Amino acid sequence: MSLDAFDEALQEAVRIGTVHRAKSMDFGAVFDLTDAPKQTPGRLSGAERDRAELAARQRMVALTRARDYIWIGFMED
Repeated sequence: MSLDAFDEALQEAVRIGTVHRAKSMDFGAVFDLTDAPKQTPGRLSGAERDRAELAARQRMVALTRARDYIWIGFMED
């Protein structure tokens, strides 16, 4: 079920959505699929560091939506 069609009455559905759409909601479990970090933040240029920090803040928002469980998966080619 998309978060756009979120209905508290439907407890058995898996909800899928973006970090932005999940704002102010909480869930029993959160599954976060993301790209594996390519470099440590200290080795990134200014713009790359800004993008990495934004992604880290968005990930933190997503992960703090979980009440009970968090699962993080890193994707690689």
